[in-house]
Amino acid sequence: YHSCWGIELFAFVALVVIGRDSRLVLHYCVSMILLFYIGRFAGVLNPVMGPALYQPELFAYLRGSVTETAMLSVKEVIEMGAQQVTDKSGLLLGGVSANPSLHIGMVSLTSIWLAYASRWTLLVTLPWLLLVWTATVVLGWHYALDGVGGILLALCSVLATLWLLREKRKGFSKRAVVSLSSG
Repeated sequence: YHSCWGIELFAFVALVVIGRDSRLVLHYCVSMILLFYIGRFAGVLNPVMGPALYQPELFAYLRGSVTETAMLSVKEVIEMGAQQVTDKSGLLLGGVSANPSLHIGMVSLTSIWLAYASRWTLLVTLPWLLLVWTATVVLGWHYALDGVGGILLALCSVLATLWLLREKRKGFSKRAVVSLSSG
């Protein structure tokens, strides 16, 4: 679960190497940005916490772990008022959203684009997705349903990216035709 960012970086490099297409990398980057900001916006609108923050007694096996330390930090920030957070760190999280899971969303999104580049990558990315999803539940950051939200967020981000970049290309094509005909 905590290694997700490092693995994401490795997967991005794999996408560049396997895909060998700058448009594919652009699509991946735009969709990752959309996923992150839409997911964070959901956290601001509906700040909810995962099960270990609500019922820590059920996750006693996490005592002394990196996960417990991270959760205590998050809980401390959530319990502060907005002014306290900005005074202490200058950063206001704006809510922690258990649903959708951004970890599952990121892994799903990366899996989609890697599969687009080469189908065989699903042999690696599907087990990776299931492992991260299981870890989020076992470590108490998310309920199982939060992973479904992350997958749906990834799919929506991919579709929005395809639509946005297709519309942008149409705009470029129309301007090119107008400029050629008027010149």
